[in-house]
Amino acid sequence: MNLLQIIKEEIEKMFESSLGRIHQHLKSDRTFAMLSPNRGNLTPQENKQRYEQLKKQVRQFGLGFIELGGGYQETTDDGGTMMVNEDSLLIPNITKEQAIQIGQMYEQDSVIFKNEEGETNLISTDQRTGVPIGGSMMQFNPEFDFSSDTHDFVYSKLKKGQHSDRKFALQGKEED
Repeated sequence: MNLLQIIKEEIEKMFESSLGRIHQHLKSDRTFAMLSPNRGNLTPQENKQRYEQLKKQVRQFGLGFIELGGGYQETTDDGGTMMVNEDSLLIPNITKEQAIQIGQMYEQDSVIFKNEEGETNLISTDQRTGVPIGGSMMQFNPEFDFSSDTHDFVYSKLKKGQHSDRKFALQGKEED
């Protein structure tokens, strides 16, 4: 390996996302959203195009992002559900309105949104969910669950970096 390759690899490591960085976003007083452009009824190529389009759109909003992969149980057109694997983004400093707008543009059932007060919710972006658009479908505990690799209903994982492919999930809050 030549010096240029070593320098390039070290620079890439500096910019890689880590689970620690994800945890910092969860604990900060800044907003973030987690969302995907994918739909289970589209081809892998169509979903890839939508993902690239989403990344460009987020940059046009002047925002950054962390690339994630994951799984989600989405609502089908006939009212059923299906598990889909999808590419998604964690977008720091996004407004709730922007997150809902993007979710609707990509025909998503919902987006995960954390507000400045630290409340993290699954927010409806589609009337088919039975919850008004912008309403909370579920509130999450203020911690990611990094302890298990067996998250089945909904999970995320970093696409790049030292912790890539390690699953993590938000856990629903118990009702009082």
